[in-house]
Amino acid sequence: MRCIIMVVFIMAAMTALFAERLRPSDFEYRGAIRLPQPEQTTGSTWAFNYVEPAMAYYPGGDPGGSSDGYPGSLYLSGHPYDHYPITEVTIPAPVSSPAKNVDALPVAQALRPFTNIIPLGGEPGFDLGVGALTYVRQQGNFTSDKILVNWTPYWLTWSSPRLSMVDLNLTNVSAPWHCGPDSLNMRTVGYQCVIPQDWADQHVGGKNIAVGNPRWGQGSGTWGPNIVAYAPWTLNQPVTFNSHVADYKELLRYPDTTDRMWHNGFCTADEWWGLMWPKVGDKSALIISGRNSKGICLYDNGPYAPDGYNAHFLLYDPDDLAEVAHGTKQMWEPLPETLDVTSNMYGWEQHGLLYTMLFGAAYDSVNQLIYVVEVGGEYPNPLIHVWHITATADAEGNEVAKRAGQLTVQPNPFNPQTKITVSMKQAKVNGTIEINIYDSHGKLVQKLTTDAGEATWDASGFPSGVYVVSARYGDMTLTKRAILLK
Repeated sequence: MRCIIMVVFIMAAMTALFAERLRPSDFEYRGAIRLPQPEQTTGSTWAFNYVEPAMAYYPGGDPGGSSDGYPGSLYLSGHPYDHYPITEVTIPAPVSSPAKNVDALPVAQALRPFTNIIPLGGEPGFDLGVGALTYVRQQGNFTSDKILVNWTPYWLTWSSPRLSMVDLNLTNVSAPWHCGPDSLNMRTVGYQCVIPQDWADQHVGGKNIAVGNPRWGQGSGTWGPNIVAYAPWTLNQPVTFNSHVADYKELLRYPDTTDRMWHNGFCTADEWWGLMWPKVGDKSALIISGRNSKGICLYDNGPYAPDGYNAHFLLYDPDDLAEVAHGTKQMWEPLPETLDVTSNMYGWEQHGLLYTMLFGAAYDSVNQLIYVVEVGGEYPNPLIHVWHITATADAEGNEVAKRAGQLTVQPNPFNPQTKITVSMKQAKVNGTIEINIYDSHGKLVQKLTTDAGEATWDASGFPSGVYVVSARYGDMTLTKRAILLK
């Protein structure tokens, strides 16, 4: 019987170890939305035709359109031939069409004309597009809410600044700046998103904006997705052209060496253009959306996959990234789970095969909705696909147990001691609490007991890493992760 109980404890501990990451089963597809055609917009000749639009979710947009359960608005970029225009559209309730009938889908309505946002200090002749848009609230030196803009240059020099911002009414465009040194430019030219503030405060000194490179590229120094955390709101205002944000932290990078390629199915034609960091209660994941090549990669004016592409979400565990931030893992060690969303795509015909490509992505943190652009879904116009995160806030252990008691580990991360506390919501702790501590492989490494509801774990003799604390009180078992950083 004791062996059975021990196995149950180990299984519970390992379940807790992975329970806080959002999993593929936590995402429910809601349907798709069409974007307006050129004749339904103003300020742009091309509108969204033949466009790979960046996208940002704005919770305060379209205040009269929340009755359908999809409040807020979306900022989207238009065709670069129209000089970098940005517009804002409504969010109608999406429709799921198993027959892939675009006529059955609702059409978003433009809330403002397309507006050119050529960055101050930039040159209109540059061949560039908008790689990412991100809504950020007023903080630091930012005097108001902003839309961060990540410029994606095709033929700019590596030393060119690529990041800027604009007011919500698409005026007051800032001069562009750099994240880190010039050598980091090729790794920050694509996606970006907001990092959950509690994670940023705990692991990267409050740097709450993530930027990265969408794919392998010449001179990028990475064979897969990469992530850099930084704080643009520390820049002096107004921003000076070619400014540098010196304080940054790399969280993910796969060097271009054979033994460190990010996964066995890697192909240089893969492209990852969307970045989100959703959080539901204690569950979260860094999500990179894009396309994964099928079959081999060939080269003809650049890499391509002759067998087509699949649409994927890459789900990274934030605890893996935390270990990178604290130096207990290398930047190339985190590996994602994959959610294949190809069956939801509409795609387009090319070389006799059905192709699909994902681009901009945005996240509604209040309603737990994810918006992702499918390029050419209504060829030549893109579509916007919508998922709902169905995960509940219960991420650590049994829900009944959580209502009855709570386990805390403070400080966390820690070195070398931390206090483990069990508290009851309706009564005082009265009896012996057994505390088992497991390593990341499920091996029991420490046993503690307490009659006072709290105990101190001295981990001086243990290596850095993620541990699971499992506390048993009567018929109740609570679990919590603890990170030891030396």
